[in-house]
Amino acid sequence: MVVALYFYAIGILLAGVLNTLFGFSVYIKNKKNLPSITYALLSVAFAIWCYSWFAMLLVSDKEQLALFFARLLNFGAVFIPAFYFHWITSILGIEKENKKNIWACYILTIFFGILSWNSLYISGVHPMLFFPYWPTAGFFYAFYLIFGYFTFPAYGVYLLFKNLRTIDKNDKVRKNQIKYVLLGTLMGFGGGVLNFFLMYNINPFGPFFEAGIFIV
Repeated sequence: MVVALYFYAIGILLAGVLNTLFGFSVYIKNKKNLPSITYALLSVAFAIWCYSWFAMLLVSDKEQLALFFARLLNFGAVFIPAFYFHWITSILGIEKENKKNIWACYILTIFFGILSWNSLYISGVHPMLFFPYWPTAGFFYAFYLIFGYFTFPAYGVYLLFKNLRTIDKNDKVRKNQIKYVLLGTLMGFGGGVLNFFLMYNINPFGPFFEAGIFIV
């Protein structure tokens, strides 16, 4: 159990560092490019999630501090769908057509971001699998899952598929770019879904939880 926790913590830290460096390098190369800006913001949100997770794993005997990091990581996570959706519309060049959707996404995100520090959003922490602490979902967390985590990323995936069908069949570079984005989206958000079961104290992995947790 301790070994699994150690490797998980190191993996989370490395993910945060690599994402920070990559997001920063993308932004530095073209500071005025909207896709670069939105991707950098997406990287920052993901990095907050990673570093907070790592910090929470270090405070195995301090519940209140663990709760603070649990709320901080969820604060970062709240912004991931919004920045992702804005990034998708920018790389597809359709941000103007989706201006109202982008605004709606950010308004919801700010609301859930403020709410993320409340017990109605993250009610506490609980032991789960081999983790001393795991965030416990509050009443309003389900609303974030429906209107934040699933709605706009799902619409972003729809836009990617729609764009993929309109690309000239000879433009293999562009087609492959969209396919890679789709693959990364399905892996990233799909893996994140497994987190939510654990937040409701449900183990979706059964007897294979030690291997399955590394998918999260």
